[in-house]
Amino acid sequence: MPKAYLTDNGIFRFTEYRLDMGKLLENAVLQELCKIGLEPNRDIFYWRDNTGKEVDFIIREERIKQLFQVTYASDAGEIENREIESMLKASNQLNCNNLNMITWDYEDEKRYANKTIKFTPFWKWAINLHHTH
Repeated sequence: MPKAYLTDNGIFRFTEYRLDMGKLLENAVLQELCKIGLEPNRDIFYWRDNTGKEVDFIIREERIKQLFQVTYASDAGEIENREIESMLKASNQLNCNNLNMITWDYEDEKRYANKTIKFTPFWKWAINLHHTH
């Protein structure tokens, strides 16, 4: 199943009855990736296995370069285990160790099963993204 995104979070917010901050944040991450010249289905993909585990964004430039999971979390306790498990499984299958969790405002770096996941608040990630590209 393809994932659908809008180019404007205002349209999404206008058409949805309930506020889903997780979807809005995920959509905002895609918008920022597109602003630096990456394109869906060329550079940006998502990963899902047969058990339903998924990673929101896979960045590919000749090879898999980065994995991004997006979660509306303000502290470590709000991040669901399935988010971590999905990231680790995709990392193994795609042979990529650049693992990034974009959060609302939680920042840290943690090791899981000999892999490091970097947790970065959206605002900080977006600023750094535009400074490095």
